[in-house]
This record gives sequence, C-alpha cells and structure tokens, in this order.
Amino acid sequence: MFELDENIPDTVCTVKVTGIGKARASLDKFLTQSNIPLLNEDATAPESWAGTGVGFLVADASEKNAWNNIQKVLQATKKQNVLSITLLITETPPLMADGIMWVNPKNFASDTELYDYIGKSILSIQSIISQPGLVNLDLEDVKGLFNGSGHLGFTYGEYTATANKRTAVQQALQTLTSLGVAPRSGKFMILNITGSEDHLSMFEICEISELIHDSFGTDDCSIIWGATIDNALADKIRISLWVKY
Repeated sequence: MFELDENIPDTVCTVKVTGIGKARASLDKFLTQSNIPLLNEDATAPESWAGTGVGFLVADASEKNAWNNIQKVLQATKKQNVLSITLLITETPPLMADGIMWVNPKNFASDTELYDYIGKSILSIQSIISQPGLVNLDLEDVKGLFNGSGHLGFTYGEYTATANKRTAVQQALQTLTSLGVAPRSGKFMILNITGSEDHLSMFEICEISELIHDSFGTDDCSIIWGATIDNALADKIRISLWVKY
C-alpha cells in the first residue's frame, strides 16, 4: 500500500463555472455542495475571470443565441489567459468541436441525471488540478486534454475493494460507449484514481489503467494517471476518466 506524504504542498488553481440561460439554475443546484462557485458577475466581462485558472462554460445549444454567447464568454476568458472548458448540451455534434465536450441530453433519463453527470465532470477536473495526490496530475495535463483537435468524453465509477474491479471498470466504460465514444478510439486519456491508504496500491492502479487502455486506447494512445488518497472512502475506490478521441 501507499504511504501518504503529509508534506505534499497544496496546489492553488481557481476554478469558476458559468452557465448560459437555463443551464445556470441547474448548475447552481448541483454545485452548491462543492467548493466551486458559480460566477455571479457578467461572464462576458474579462475582469470577472481575473485570477482564474480554469473556467467552465455550460450552455444548451437549443437556446437562442447560445453559440454567440459562448463566443463572447470565450473572448473574455482568453483576455485573462484562462483555460476555458466548454460543455455544450446538444443532440448533434457541433461543427467546431475541438476542445469542446458535447453532451447529448437523449443519453440521460432526465435533466437531473444530465446535470449530475455534468457536475461530476466539473468536479473531476477541480480535483485533478487542486487536490495534492500521491501521483499528481496538474493544470498542464488538463491543458493537453482540452487543447488541440479531437472530441472529448468523460466517465466515472466507484466500487468496493473486494468487488471484481474488471466488472466495475467495464460498467464505467459502458457509459463512454453510450455517449458515442467508440472502443479503441482514444488518442489521449487522463485517469484519476482515489482510494484510502489501506486499499489503493500500485498494483490496483496499474490493473485499472491496463483495463481502460485495452478497451479504449489506440496503439499510440497516451494515458496519464494520477492517484489520490481519501481515507473517507474507506474500502471504496473511485475512478474518473477523460478521453480525447
């Protein structure tokens, strides 16, 4: 098992989230329990993003002028050198999809399920860049994911240490398939694994990484993984996975 180094310094990187139209109210509901604030200021004003490391923009493409409003916000974040991550709710892939995560609402049974998924994707990035780990991922890793060409997919899962990890991981990967990510299509992956000191081992991490790579990685796929200790999870192990394909 790993031994936790208590001297690992905290990584400071501010994350802010804004929503356009009806997305804002739904986001507010799902992020109130987290430490990630919804932007209260005008998101199109560059000064609203001052001091921000990562900015999330969530919009529903079905709303009037959604794309124009996205562009205005992106211009504001660019002036503050913010890594902007756009989550677009749409039934059809956007023509300019590079660096954008598009989410088809038809893949979810309800708005509650949809925004729970979006909320978990935001929290996963916040965890990667803000929580110190045994094996750290950081902002540069996230930039490699969201910059450049390619579509994006996200999945997560949790299982007990005594369960069949192969079955648990495959269930998480089935979410990617349902979201339109084809097997063996991944070009770049970021995997974050969290568990307690008693149940997270290097063997566990390597086995999970191999299962994921064998299912969704191409022959030249790069997979970057991180490991975080959270003793509150007891015997549970949590994974979050981003795939560029």
